[in-house]
Amino acid sequence: MSTQMNTKEMEKKLIWSYNKDGLIDIGVGAVLLSFGLLLITDNVALAGISPAVIVPFLIAAKDKITYPRLGFVKFSNRQKSKWKAFFLITLISGIVFFFLLAGQFASENLQDLLRQNFMFIFGAIVAVGLFFAGLQIGGRFNGYAVLTLAIFWGGEWLNLEPPVYITVLGTLITLSGILMLIQFVREYPLPDREDMADERYQ
Repeated sequence: MSTQMNTKEMEKKLIWSYNKDGLIDIGVGAVLLSFGLLLITDNVALAGISPAVIVPFLIAAKDKITYPRLGFVKFSNRQKSKWKAFFLITLISGIVFFFLLAGQFASENLQDLLRQNFMFIFGAIVAVGLFFAGLQIGGRFNGYAVLTLAIFWGGEWLNLEPPVYITVLGTLITLSGILMLIQFVREYPLPDREDMADERYQ
């Protein structure tokens, strides 16, 4: 039992270390930032394209920046299953929320309630997602969750336009990720080619 707990703890620390590069932060922030900008420019129909562009970029960046510094690690199926379950639940929640908002399975009173509190609900969903991410890859995402609630609910209270505070939130998370990436690169410099060659012949 103790060995199993130690293995889980080691895997958790390893996941946290692998995500100190700030790339996931940049990805989350970039998606929110692009969504806000698309709302501002009335191109919300293109919102689904941004993750399709950003995710491959992050995967390539992980290969070029993180793996050469920390090495490649294959995580357990248990961790993969957690993420798959999270994305599946998020997808189903989004579909249910869309159909309720569109009036497929909701009364007019419920539709009005959802529309009046749309940004509160949307902010809460984003915050819950960030909080879950914090449990998996680092406590800073719990801070992003609190920041999300503060910005979304504060923006509504101040009567700001939703695209404005979505863009602000995305910008702050993206900048945080960029600062983490700079710190990561400084903390874990690439090994010299000569050193790598020497290690191969030892």
